[in-house]
Amino acid sequence: MEILALEVRHQPAPFFSELAERFRRSTHRIWLVGGAARSMHTGEPVADYDFVFGDMDSAIAFRKYLGLENRISITYPHQGDKPIGEDYRYSGNSVQLKFGKFYAEAAEQLDSADFTVCQFYYAVGAVDPGESRFGATPAAINDASLKRLRLHRLTQPAGTLARIPKFIARGYLPESNVSFYRPLVEEIRFLPYDANDFEPIRKAYPVPS
Repeated sequence: MEILALEVRHQPAPFFSELAERFRRSTHRIWLVGGAARSMHTGEPVADYDFVFGDMDSAIAFRKYLGLENRISITYPHQGDKPIGEDYRYSGNSVQLKFGKFYAEAAEQLDSADFTVCQFYYAVGAVDPGESRFGATPAAINDASLKRLRLHRLTQPAGTLARIPKFIARGYLPESNVSFYRPLVEEIRFLPYDANDFEPIRKAYPVPS
């Protein structure tokens, strides 16, 4: 996967600079991903800060820094009792830790994104040789500049479907063609949609004209 190095155009919340300085020289693998990372390039408002990790030790070190007293919830999978994430309120910011899966490198995490515009990252901790501190895929940069919403990978179709209105509210326009909606209809089999009839889903999540 091609990743382009970026310069930070817009500074995130003050707390982020503090934690970035704390972990910059550590061996921990920690990445800020998704909308908050994208905002450092586009300047769009940040709803929350999502972090993923290279291993559990990195996640534990990060949660210690945030302080368990600032934890507000724990996320569990639909089946099983092993937590896959935690939500924190830190310095007035919503912070989400995701450790249901660990990543060997930034590219692996970007490839798991459901939308191309989510393929931004900022490495808070250690950086591998040849890896940029801040980067994104060419598709992410292009689509973010055009405010275009395109699917990259469907791993949790129901969650992806629920996120579409949030992107529309931020000014992003889904591709208004069959290729955008058909994969969702085909994957979300528990919804009353026919794989050959994507009109109901388009009515539920209309593309602004």
